[in-house]
Amino acid sequence: MKIAIGKIGKSIKFGPEEKGKGKKAMTAGSIDARIIFQTLIKFNPEHTFYLIGRSNYSRLKPEVRNKIDPHKNVVDVWAKFNDWFDNQDDKDETTESWRFIDHVIKTESKFDVGIFIAGGVLEYAVQGKTMKEGKHIKTLMAAAKYAGPLHHFINETKIPYTVLSLDPRCYPKPTKDILVPPKRVLQLMNETMDVEHRVSYEKDDMVVDKVPAVYSGLETLYVVEEEEPSGLDSFFDEPVKKERDINMVLWLNEGKPSRYNDLKNFILDSVEDVQVYGVWNEKALKDPRIQQVAMSELSWQFPRTKYTFCIPIAPGWATGKFWEMIKHGIIPFMHPSYDEQNNIGFPEELRVKDSKELLEKINLYNSNEMLYNELYNKLQDMITPDKKSGKYINDIIMKHAVEVANDKGNDNIT
Repeated sequence: MKIAIGKIGKSIKFGPEEKGKGKKAMTAGSIDARIIFQTLIKFNPEHTFYLIGRSNYSRLKPEVRNKIDPHKNVVDVWAKFNDWFDNQDDKDETTESWRFIDHVIKTESKFDVGIFIAGGVLEYAVQGKTMKEGKHIKTLMAAAKYAGPLHHFINETKIPYTVLSLDPRCYPKPTKDILVPPKRVLQLMNETMDVEHRVSYEKDDMVVDKVPAVYSGLETLYVVEEEEPSGLDSFFDEPVKKERDINMVLWLNEGKPSRYNDLKNFILDSVEDVQVYGVWNEKALKDPRIQQVAMSELSWQFPRTKYTFCIPIAPGWATGKFWEMIKHGIIPFMHPSYDEQNNIGFPEELRVKDSKELLEKINLYNSNEMLYNELYNKLQDMITPDKKSGKYINDIIMKHAVEVANDKGNDNIT
């Protein structure tokens, strides 16, 4: 198959990150697209992957590209952008991206399916095409450059596609210029999703399609072992210490809606021996246990920390935090609404109903080494070889991609 890929609203950063470059993130950072797409490329030599979304792929050193693309099944359409642009009379930067995509569509044969990661879907992105109340909209340059090309590609090709969503804050959002909804959404819980969108660039009217959204294990990307240390992996290349002398640490941003009340009720009001690191409002930061420190500066804590607590981004959702923590030997206790559908399959003794039960379990495992080791080993056994290699994610995504391409039972209900 010819598979179109990209991250909506973002540029994909392939390959190992250069030391000393890039700002220090407060969280794990944007590693999802790199790991997911490099995994698909590796396991599917029979398919060709076309980078319709922007990336740094063509700017990488040849030896790095060769590692990412050992089967020579990657085509970066943007590699020809500069030559195309040099021959254009219209040098308008706000429209150049979607105009180039028009050129790609005209010069390439039909694509079979699209696999796109939601990176912050924007209301408007195709400047020069989308109209509001009879006038062309104006959007941010970042939207025109990183979201507009994918919006326009979907609209013009009407390609059957799936959206991969690791954050309910990114998708779905009412989009004025993604005119064709996905056939299926792969995310971290099961539901039927209302996707609101327009049907043309010119008309303001919105419609709602009901799209099946299915749990797809995408959060296991945090245990995929990359050949080259990058992102989080580069933080943990120091020898692991056997002694875990730090009782509890949370690496957690406040988020929207705020998770402060859950943090306060489960942790701050009851647990003294705890540190919380992340982006929080000024009021929260008055508590000395909460600090705004970049996650990349805290790697030394991972091999020394015993416990953490996971609060979902949205009620019912799983997150990558579970896998991220057990990868580094940290036992994560769970908020009652974390992965309510039990899709991950973690031991139910990790779920606590309130702060009292959380403290009781911490005291139990601290006082009983045998029980602690049993739970620790049970969690480590969840990191199976297929999850570490990425085959687990690959098989799920490609199964859905093939079904979407063949249009088997995925028609949206308007």
